[in-house]
Amino acid sequence: MSISTEERNLLHELLTQPIVFENRFTRAADCRLREVLFRSLARGRDDYLRLFFPTGLPSDRSVPWSLRTAQGAEEGAEYTAAAKGTACGHIFKSGESTYHCKTCAADDTCVFCSKCFESSDHEGHMVFISVSPGNSGCCDCGDSEAWRREVRCSIHTAGKAQVQASASVPGSQLPPDLVEAIRMTLGRAVDYLCDVFSCSPEQLRLPKTEASIQADERLSRLGGIYGEEPIDPQPEYALVLWNDEKHTVDDVQNQVARACSRTKKFGFEKAMEVNDVGRSVVHYSRDLRELLHMAEVIEHIKVTVTVRSARDTYREQMCASIIDWISDISGCAVGNDSYILRTVVCEEFLKPWRTGSSAGNKDVGQAGIDDHETEENVKLAQSYREFMQPFQPAANAVRVEMDAIDDGNDDNDDDGEDDEEDFDDMEMEDEMEIEVGDLRHAANAAMAASEAADMDVDFIDENEDVTEALEATLAGYPPPPPPPPGAAQRRRIFTPADSDDGEVERARPSTNAPYDNVPRTPRVRGVVRRPLRPSKHWLEKPEGFRSTRPSAPCEDLWQRVRLDFLILYDLRLWKILRIHLRHLYITTVVTIPHFNFKRVLGLRFAGLYTALAQLYLIADREPDHSIINLSVQMLTTPTITQEVVERGNFLTNLMAILYTFLTTRQVGFPEDVSPKATLAFDAGAVTNRRMFHFFLDLRWLFQSEFIHHKMRVEQRYLLQFIDLVKLHQGVCPNVRATGEHVEYESDAWIGATMIVKEINKLCKQVAVSFEPHLDSDDQNTHLHRAIRTVGQATMINSFGYERKRFVAAELRDDMAWHLIGPFVRGGKVYSVPKCVVQAEPMSFHHPLHYLLSWLIEDAKGMSRDELRALLHFSPDDLKDPWNVSRSAPAPNNLTSDELLSAIFDHPLRTYAWLAQMKAGMWVRNGITLRHQAHQYRSVNHRDVGYQRDILMIQAGLVLCGSESEMPGERFLAQMIDRFQMTGWFRGDYALMPGFEESQQLDVVEDFFHLLVITLSERGNLVPSANAREQHDKVLQHDIAHALCFKPLSFSDLAGRVTEKVGESDDFNRVLEGMTNYRAPEGMSDTGTFELKPEYIELVDPYYAHYSRNHREEAETIYKKHIARKTGKKPEDAVYEPRLQAVENGLFSNLSAFTATPLFAQVLCAALDFAVGVKSHASKMQVTRVETFLNMVLHLVMLATIEDVGDRRTGDRGFTKLAARSTSLLHESHGETVVSLLVMLSDMDDYASLHPTIKHILRKMQLRQPEELSIAIGPLGALLDRGDTDSPASITLEDKEKKKQEALARQARVMAKMKEQQNNFLQNQGLSAFGEDFDDLDDMSITEEPESLVEQRKAWTFPSGTCILCQEETDDQRLYGTFAFLGESNILRATPTEDADFVKEVINTPASLDRSANDIRPFGVAGSNKQVVQKVTAGGKVVSFERQGLSKGFPPQKQGVKGPVSTSCGHIMHYSCFELYLQATQRRHAQQIARNHPERLELKEFICPLCKALGNTFLPIIWKAKEFAYEHELHAAKTFSDWLADLQSTDYAADLSFLGNAPAAMHRQQQVHDMYSSRSSQYVSSMFTPSLVSSMHDLSLESTGATSTPSNRYSLRRGYSL
Repeated sequence: MSISTEERNLLHELLTQPIVFENRFTRAADCRLREVLFRSLARGRDDYLRLFFPTGLPSDRSVPWSLRTAQGAEEGAEYTAAAKGTACGHIFKSGESTYHCKTCAADDTCVFCSKCFESSDHEGHMVFISVSPGNSGCCDCGDSEAWRREVRCSIHTAGKAQVQASASVPGSQLPPDLVEAIRMTLGRAVDYLCDVFSCSPEQLRLPKTEASIQADERLSRLGGIYGEEPIDPQPEYALVLWNDEKHTVDDVQNQVARACSRTKKFGFEKAMEVNDVGRSVVHYSRDLRELLHMAEVIEHIKVTVTVRSARDTYREQMCASIIDWISDISGCAVGNDSYILRTVVCEEFLKPWRTGSSAGNKDVGQAGIDDHETEENVKLAQSYREFMQPFQPAANAVRVEMDAIDDGNDDNDDDGEDDEEDFDDMEMEDEMEIEVGDLRHAANAAMAASEAADMDVDFIDENEDVTEALEATLAGYPPPPPPPPGAAQRRRIFTPADSDDGEVERARPSTNAPYDNVPRTPRVRGVVRRPLRPSKHWLEKPEGFRSTRPSAPCEDLWQRVRLDFLILYDLRLWKILRIHLRHLYITTVVTIPHFNFKRVLGLRFAGLYTALAQLYLIADREPDHSIINLSVQMLTTPTITQEVVERGNFLTNLMAILYTFLTTRQVGFPEDVSPKATLAFDAGAVTNRRMFHFFLDLRWLFQSEFIHHKMRVEQRYLLQFIDLVKLHQGVCPNVRATGEHVEYESDAWIGATMIVKEINKLCKQVAVSFEPHLDSDDQNTHLHRAIRTVGQATMINSFGYERKRFVAAELRDDMAWHLIGPFVRGGKVYSVPKCVVQAEPMSFHHPLHYLLSWLIEDAKGMSRDELRALLHFSPDDLKDPWNVSRSAPAPNNLTSDELLSAIFDHPLRTYAWLAQMKAGMWVRNGITLRHQAHQYRSVNHRDVGYQRDILMIQAGLVLCGSESEMPGERFLAQMIDRFQMTGWFRGDYALMPGFEESQQLDVVEDFFHLLVITLSERGNLVPSANAREQHDKVLQHDIAHALCFKPLSFSDLAGRVTEKVGESDDFNRVLEGMTNYRAPEGMSDTGTFELKPEYIELVDPYYAHYSRNHREEAETIYKKHIARKTGKKPEDAVYEPRLQAVENGLFSNLSAFTATPLFAQVLCAALDFAVGVKSHASKMQVTRVETFLNMVLHLVMLATIEDVGDRRTGDRGFTKLAARSTSLLHESHGETVVSLLVMLSDMDDYASLHPTIKHILRKMQLRQPEELSIAIGPLGALLDRGDTDSPASITLEDKEKKKQEALARQARVMAKMKEQQNNFLQNQGLSAFGEDFDDLDDMSITEEPESLVEQRKAWTFPSGTCILCQEETDDQRLYGTFAFLGESNILRATPTEDADFVKEVINTPASLDRSANDIRPFGVAGSNKQVVQKVTAGGKVVSFERQGLSKGFPPQKQGVKGPVSTSCGHIMHYSCFELYLQATQRRHAQQIARNHPERLELKEFICPLCKALGNTFLPIIWKAKEFAYEHELHAAKTFSDWLADLQSTDYAADLSFLGNAPAAMHRQQQVHDMYSSRSSQYVSSMFTPSLVSSMHDLSLESTGATSTPSNRYSLRRGYSL
């Protein structure tokens, strides 16, 4: 191929420049390189150069040529007038504010920069302000696909002129040879980048030898089109230090100085260069041995260093300059053509690479990759071993650790078939270390015992975070046992190779991926011994993926272009270069108008995504700067999303990345998905925080309408997602510890909870795809199919038919069944799942059930029969139809109703488990289980966790039950069995095995609370035609329950409502209508929202998310509100719930179970227990039973309100059942709910509940007067008279009225007396002491207060509770507060050279004792306003005032420094303070790797409560001070008046002792005694009595030899004043 002279000259310059500048890339070399590139652009012609540099070539030869500078571009050019009609593309820096308008944005990734936000109209919109991490993202202003409505920006929205110009973009008017020169130069520059980086190492931690380094120098030589590479017989080499995210500057500084025998200053300079740039050349030398020795020393602290040819290092620095040069020119014009450079840059990026080097390291992962993610916990694991080694575990502990595997491959693995019986032994083939008994014998015994007696066998993983263990041990908790010393590598990962539910072995299909070279994770073997063929739905490809490949290389994903290689070589670059290259992609390819380069880049990016994911998850030293962060820009654009999913199979690939990495810690393709894989907890895949990037990408995709459509119509995507969800079903189970506390509390649940939370959010988004729409013509067939598919997958899993695969999940056996009942006379016997919650492994994580719950919520408009038909399964459906397997034959004696009830059993188990935990039955499992329960019910998680289980229980009550059974009856019996209260509800109140008396009542109370919740929580159940109205009701419900206790700030309120409520577009509107806003007062105050009184009636004290304390407080608030409204006493007010009517749909008959005899029997048992509690539970406190009874009565109230029985037609309702006896209670005498209520109404022990009982009976009587008249008896007359105008009630009302009038008259008299008293005090000058006479208000005016004159106010020094021991402070023990004494330059002089600050001084008010609020902000601080323009949605330009930051105070080198003290004011005993200091010193000694906040050498400490820094302890030792009244104060006599009144004999000097030595000695003693007496009097009057009594021990002269009690303190302590 012939090349032009200009091209040959450019290639020769690129080849020889390292020799010319002797391998030192200096500023002169940079200038020379850029000049050569610019002259090549212009073909070496000066007239063409003037098109680039209109004002002439740069005159300063020491400054690199810059086209942006020459053409007048400045920082922020995206905001200039020239930017009109273009996209903003402003790249966010770290810490910069971003603005997300939910009203305008198409999805959550679309944001504005601050200037574009202020220049566009968002009045009344919901805007979120966040801080950018700085690793990706740009402003989306000007991108039409980013906004759901038109957003007009006064900076970037095009005017008419720009629109006309852009409508007809003409071709380039530049000379053709100039355009060709531009293409040639940019093409060769990009080729040079690929040539150089294709020889650069990717694995930077390979062993370094002289031979390997010399071979790298030979293989990195350029050739071919560049010409012959000059060969240096003795080449020079460079030692390069690389950045990572694990080492501190101090570590690197010291090690570099030691390795190079240089000063620490040199080491610091290199360390800072590495931190800022990403790498640094530490040393040049031709002596390879010297460089290898230096590298060995530096690598002692695991810092990455490389030794390469100085020539190649120079060329890499040339590449960094070339990339910066491309960024410089890409946004500039050539002549009048503003797009030629940017367009050519994009086109050349998307052309094939013309190789000009040996490309010895062309493919990624050729030499393997280094596992940087693993090393993030190595230092912690080492500290854990060292710290815990002295501690000994319990004597009966058996702990097992699997040794690490070798780094070999899997070629020697046995490929024979494994029987099911051999599976348990397969995991034990590695050597074990046991701490007691014979090693091998103890291991086998431990495994057998763990199966037979549920004995915990802990597998210690070195990857576990040990920080919590260290902190807990230092805080006084018993330390966890030490792991055995030994293995330093990861253990082998095993899952079942073949079992009863395993898949038939078939060959893994070949991968037809666009780029299938995915490096292998080091030191981790595959999950299974043989590759298994994935299920069919993983292998299906979209039509676009299988279609004919396009001819253009950039459109063909199977062809590589230059951009592909630059993306793949991202790991070989250093920090600053990675940032610049990513910015180049954003500013050119992403934001360029008129062309489809962004689409093509997204397509190329998707083709490489799997390989990039592996590099990012495992090998990236600096994950924050990875090129994969560009996905948020690429994959969230709707047109690109459609392209990558259809042509790149991206959605399947992304789910395969998550599936394969979570199961093997190795990223794979859909063909690598093993149908028998499980989560790789031991390999550290679940704890890898980098995984969340891919969950986030999947969330962005699931927000796309196109993805919603694909998920709806193509079942394979739903099946793939079900496989991903299934991995997390039942993870991290807990087994109840009964005898002793758990020995070791694993933190594996933390990573699992975070992962499952992301999966749960994805479940919610997937369900959105199936939401029914009025304009849809599919008759909801896709929703029906999805419900049946997910329901069947959930049923199979619930039955335990996948337990052989998921051996670490909660299900250990197939689901068993047993019969319960009957509970009432003539009642049924029910076949329900058998499960004893406290004896089974239990997990909080059931994402399969959550996915089904979201789909059921979508189907809430369907009828019960329709949904039951969808979930009608037979035993044959227990075989997985989507994964070929050898499942055990399903039992054929199960009915469809039993199969259906099994689906809803796991949510029921979880709630029963929660009830047992609240009752204290699982307390021996440690604090981590409480954390799990708190996380499960927390505000951030409950919407996708706890609330889902509640909805599933509601659905179970509605759906379960055959045609011959009453609705809800079967599932209610199942609930009774799950709480293990079958005997209790028959009247047998004996303790169940494993329960204590108080625990049993707590669990029963939670059972009733669950029934209350199922009837009350209806916000998500109403299929309202007016969706906005129903949504507003949900918002009002949550806001009222958050604000009913006290006013809250907006941030506090947002923290108490779920994400669904807080991020709703209507949240602000609804909040404004429900609350009164109180504006902040002062700088430290915050505005608060107070709930309007009328919305208190929305509050339900039995809200599902209230604790017992919150419940009682909310009920008190409600009763006070009703009392004020009705005039009743609060104790007489009764809470009557307001239930939203569910008039149609699936849940229209939610309360049907309350009309069953079984429900009446449940209530009878509870009420009978309360009636006879003294015989049933003699030790139980009545107040505790009263709380329980209150819950039961509320359930009775709900059932009465929901009673839909019709007395005219004879329909059975709750009230009729409540009046009839069907009870099977032991020793029953025909009790009914009504008769038991009547008994309770006559018991004084429950007097506080009498109003509630009578209110319930009154409502029952209104519904069924005939049935109730006989049952209530004489009480009916009182109920009838309760709301009538009987004489008795009139008399009582008259008495109450007269009493209130008397109190009002008394109040008026006392108010008048108070007014007269205040007038008197003001006239006598005693206004400051008016509160001293407040006690007169309660006296008669004829009474004389005692000792009125002697009463004085006292000012006391601070006191309170010691923040450490929580005991009250007094004068018996020395106590004090903390302070920090230091220097400050807050005192400053006005800079007289600055006119603005001089003007501020001149305009300062003459008096600062007057309020200045009307002129604030004052002076320079007030000069922060400017008038800007923005364009409204209608196109109108409006002006408004914008307030920004004012000019800061200039630094003063000669500022005034002085002492300053600050204090947090928290109080502590001095003895406690000494103990705290000792603990701090121990922490420093034991946690040497931690960066502690305080410096002990400077006497620093942090407050245990608020973490404020201190260095001083201020003892509080003074007495309280009395105030003097104003009339007792008199002006002091002036000194001149005192002298005038002084008599000459008053102070006559007696000097007679001077001549007499004994007299002089006596005189001296008298003076000493006088001053000692004065000092003693002062101390006695000022210090506390206890301190005065021990004054001799507080002498400054006290020595250490003096024997002093332990509660005495010397003032010579280091931390005290």
